[in-house]
Amino acid sequence: MNRKCVVSVAIMVLSVCGLARAVTMLEDFESYSLLDPNDILGTWQERNPTVGTIEVTDEEAYDGSQSMKYTYACGTAPYWSEVFAILPQEQDWSNYKTLNLWVKGKDVSQALENMYVVLYSAPDANVIDHSNLSMLGKTKKIYEVTRIPYWVNLKADIAFNFEPLHHVRAIGFGMSPASYGAGVIHIDALSLDEKGYGGLINDFEDYADANDLFASGDILVPAEPNQTLLEIESSNPENIFAGNQSLKISFDNGVPPYFAKVAFNRPLRFNPNWSPPISGAGYNPLTLHFKVENPEGNVRVALIDSQGNNTAVYYYPDPNSLQEPTDWIRWDIDPTTVYDYEDPEELFLQLNNVRRIEVQFTPGDYGQGVMYLDNVFVNVCGEGVDGVGDLDADLNGDCVVDLEDVAIFASYWMDTNCTAANDYCGGADFNLYGSRNGAVDLDDLAEVLSEWLDCNMFYQGDCFVQ
Repeated sequence: MNRKCVVSVAIMVLSVCGLARAVTMLEDFESYSLLDPNDILGTWQERNPTVGTIEVTDEEAYDGSQSMKYTYACGTAPYWSEVFAILPQEQDWSNYKTLNLWVKGKDVSQALENMYVVLYSAPDANVIDHSNLSMLGKTKKIYEVTRIPYWVNLKADIAFNFEPLHHVRAIGFGMSPASYGAGVIHIDALSLDEKGYGGLINDFEDYADANDLFASGDILVPAEPNQTLLEIESSNPENIFAGNQSLKISFDNGVPPYFAKVAFNRPLRFNPNWSPPISGAGYNPLTLHFKVENPEGNVRVALIDSQGNNTAVYYYPDPNSLQEPTDWIRWDIDPTTVYDYEDPEELFLQLNNVRRIEVQFTPGDYGQGVMYLDNVFVNVCGEGVDGVGDLDADLNGDCVVDLEDVAIFASYWMDTNCTAANDYCGGADFNLYGSRNGAVDLDDLAEVLSEWLDCNMFYQGDCFVQ
């Protein structure tokens, strides 16, 4: 076996298995020689070695004994770097929705820089270097991970905001400057997952227990562990909103600081931008489900920015209803009710700067409370035009393919002058298999029919609620 080609072997396995596995390991950095620094460079290449350099190391590892060590110097021109691997042959990744990679930073002693993930196709089979690649998509939400001192799972949502993934030829990830400084991160365990998460922040399905939850980095360990106890609930179906697990929160608001909270690291679970509006529907709501077992005060949600500031607080609007045990409650939070800016660009900047979401429990009679939390998400959907989102045929951007989209499509039927100037006939000349043919024809009609009544909201039923 060629030890330089872990990626090649993984890709061939994908081909043989027909993408049948739900999660497929793409790269674990175990097969590269520690004695030969150039061994890994036979598979992974650096675009700007003055800014970023790579090596395989056994200093840190999430999976196995080795990882990639990425040394960055974002204060050096051209201030960004990208590491990429050209796959041995073209791959169809259309069944996959998520690309996972595990990253470990350091602490505040090194620069806080950004990271992105990108996929490529190639116009022909003879790919020589990066200049032959065409971008299929790049993660819009950039992860700030260089100061996180433990392994975290970054989930790049490749089902949203990427071109169709029928012809994937290369994968890359890189650093872009924020504070223009230097440091080191480690990267390990790149994998593809058929499970999409869209705007999911957490559904608590992926953890064996509370220790597993804390180790994932998806949630912060309570600052006052004697006041707040977190457990994964899996035994009583009545205490689970959906799936097989929920989060049980036991807290005591009778001791300082007299309120409890659960803090989610939004960038680590949530990739699509919160802020772009759905056409005609305003901004995407933040949704959470909770159930009160032992009442103790009100529930509120706080949005924390990159500096740790509490920039917005939303109180559950009917606190009197929480004075007795409840069934599951769905709470949809409109961010514009607190972020009340007339300038949409300012609203966009505020929402895009949210780095943590906290569910807080304020005191009632300063006693003990128990609540369950499940399915915390932002109900985003792709706009559906120009290859964005899961649904090409969602021409009016309302997250569902229905008669309104058919009417738009019919208005362009058999047009043959579809160009960028007319938005490719209002988007009706779909980007199929990486290209358009300049006409609205039977291939495009087949796409409409195949997506008829499909919905790409987190809860598909939301598309049909009047």
